Amino acid sequence: AWVMVDWYNDTYELTDNEIVNLRKLPFGLREDRSTAPLGRIQNVEMKIPGPIHLIFDYGNVICHTAAEGGIVIFYAVPNPRAVAEEITARIQRLQRRSQEQEARNRAKDLPDWFEMYSRLAEEPTTQN
Repeated sequence: AWVMVDWYNDTYELTDNEIVNLRKLPFGLREDRSTAPLGRIQNVEMKIPGPIHLIFDYGNVICHTAAEGGIVIFYAVPNPRAVAEEITARIQRLQRRSQEQEARNRAKDLPDWFEMYSRLAEEPTTQN
């Protein structure tokens, strides 16, 4: 019963910007929270430990990060393939949003660059 309640208390959260692993012991004895920004995740893998897990479609999702924690593991999640795919999809969306923001920032700078170019082209050159 302790193992089931311990497993049931653990939560895994996925937002648009980070993953959160919240592990709680029963009766509020202890709580550990680990987070990792999606932009720092380098690799997402899924492991199904054994045949029983395969039958019931449970497994572990492992996220390798560049953050100080190193690894965030979601233990015994249902449908681990879908969880890993969702994390990967959100990482890709975050990267696309970041690239689009960089492109917008560069586009905002273009008028200033053209104005500077025009000023430099109009300046007379002095010869010695």
